[in-house]
Amino acid sequence: MSPAERGNYRSTSEIRLSGRSSSILFLGVLCLGGTLGCRSAPRIYSDALVRQKSFGEIFDEASVAVVAVSSGERPLGPPGLIARSAGMSPFPAQKCLFDLDVRATLRGTVAAGRRVSVVGYEQAGGILTGPPKGICGPNGSLGIYFLRAVGGRYRTLVDEYRTWIPLDPRVDLTLIDPNDIPLTVWRLLVYPYAAGLRPATGINFTVILSETGFRLGRPRTIELLSDLAEHSPEQGLRVAACTDLNQDDRGFGLEGCIRRILDDPAAGLGTQQKDYLTWELDHVQESNARVKQTLLSATSQRFIEYFDYAGNPEGIRGLLEILAKHPDPEIRHLAALRLARWPTGGR
Repeated sequence: MSPAERGNYRSTSEIRLSGRSSSILFLGVLCLGGTLGCRSAPRIYSDALVRQKSFGEIFDEASVAVVAVSSGERPLGPPGLIARSAGMSPFPAQKCLFDLDVRATLRGTVAAGRRVSVVGYEQAGGILTGPPKGICGPNGSLGIYFLRAVGGRYRTLVDEYRTWIPLDPRVDLTLIDPNDIPLTVWRLLVYPYAAGLRPATGINFTVILSETGFRLGRPRTIELLSDLAEHSPEQGLRVAACTDLNQDDRGFGLEGCIRRILDDPAAGLGTQQKDYLTWELDHVQESNARVKQTLLSATSQRFIEYFDYAGNPEGIRGLLEILAKHPDPEIRHLAALRLARWPTGGR
């Protein structure tokens, strides 16, 4: 073979290689003659599952749910890579192990007092953004963990993203109802504020409801918030619950708690908070008018969308029952008419 032919042969080989060279360099074993030696390719973690899930999905998919104390994560084996969908490069990750000391069981057969080990993957390099990250809490922290059993071991439901719910370590575990995980989550998250262990100014009902997976439903959420606004021994929590109610459920006749708070000199309202609650009272008639218009609407889709964005018949019935007790007599009457025909003729 002439030098020219050898040159042509080398060029052809390189061309044939170039189409898949990145895969070979990335996934295979790279050998560069005798000068640089050989280097093994990074490990690909094929069992990793990196996907964002709502807590509603997590509740549905978990075979095990426990309240437990975490040991914190530790590396398990060498770093590797997590493959992604076609056309997207893998990202660096670390397989991790953490232990859970179970305090209470919400689902499954893992008894209180038992220690279980859980495997999951964490990304490296801060590539992913979005919802909160971290497969477990730090050493000694308490949380609700949702797991799946795989081959005799326990796995996180997804990797990288947080699928556990942090709890105050002083929480009262007698509040747990294993037959109602969303209600249990609500109770455990509200407890530190209801017991005066944390200032009510720090409570965020939107975050709490997201961590119930929004599975409480709108009627039960109204009832729970109304109970706090009426009966909580913590003044700050009464104010927070009442404010949240009248922000999200205007026109449902829930403004009575505002009047009680504004008339109570011990409420300790700041100027801005007082101005906001006064504004809500000033717009009650306007909010009631929208509810009346919706109840009178002949367009069933509009009716459903207003009262329950999920279109849940039982949820809408619950809301109609709340409106049937409305302080406005016309709304009470219209809600009672709708309720009498719901769900068979109410749509």
